[in-house]
Amino acid sequence: MNKKFLKHYMETNPEGTAQTYIFLVDNQDIALNIVMSGYQALCLVQEDDGYYFSADSFIEEMRSIQFTGSCQSAYHYVTACTVKWMNDKLQTFFKDAGLDGKAGWQLFKEKEYLGKLDNQKEVEKLLEQYILRFERNPKEEPELSHFHLFDAKGNVKGVRNMEIVDLS
Repeated sequence: MNKKFLKHYMETNPEGTAQTYIFLVDNQDIALNIVMSGYQALCLVQEDDGYYFSADSFIEEMRSIQFTGSCQSAYHYVTACTVKWMNDKLQTFFKDAGLDGKAGWQLFKEKEYLGKLDNQKEVEKLLEQYILRFERNPKEEPELSHFHLFDAKGNVKGVRNMEIVDLS
């Protein structure tokens, strides 16, 4: 997603849970793989080039449409840039603006290979798992005591490794 698409997305409510997440990345190939996997991505570059936002021009654009009836608050903004200062700057903006900024720097850190089209399925699975961390129904969580071995006093004395493997 580039500048042209941001305005469109901010004017419409997202359809479906996956579409409420916008992944902010600083690698064009990874951004393309995210979009091709059915998710939303916005590629940020070091300096605004007229087509892609920089972190500063993105923040400026988001501020300019704040309180104008946009759908900004309907989205979750995942900061997944490889450059720490960009993530920090974006997180500060989201917090100050009352928007939901989520840390995602670990998603693509040192994983440039995820920009190759051959790895699209891996990107899709990675993002699906990331979103499930926030969207999973608490009732779906397994009972953790099922995975522990206990002594006669009820203290944990080990882990049932095969139970964990079977769940995976």
